[in-house]
Amino acid sequence: MISKFSSFLKRPTSTAVIINTVGNYLNVFFSAFFIYLLVRIISRSEYGVLSVLFGITFVLANLLDFGTTATLYSYLPSLIEKKSENAYRLIKSTFFYQTLFSGLIIGFL
Repeated sequence: MISKFSSFLKRPTSTAVIINTVGNYLNVFFSAFFIYLLVRIISRSEYGVLSVLFGITFVLANLLDFGTTATLYSYLPSLIEKKSENAYRLIKSTFFYQTLFSGLIIGFL
């Protein structure tokens, strides 16, 4: 059992998924702490406006991702392991196109 677990951890995709999962848990923890702190500081009406803005932001973040996060998690670890020049090309092109398309969509809103 331990050998299967250690071989699982040695895969580049597995470590990337573990790092992402830990980051997501930290994000949830800090978001909950921040919201708890804000509830104590600001008024109800200000918190209502902030909640609506956060909701819109989270929906837009998911819509404007365009699946690039899943693509990077799928292809990038193997490209980095092979020390391929295509890894940096993938990162640059993904950043460029995601920024361009997101800017266009936000501009139309």
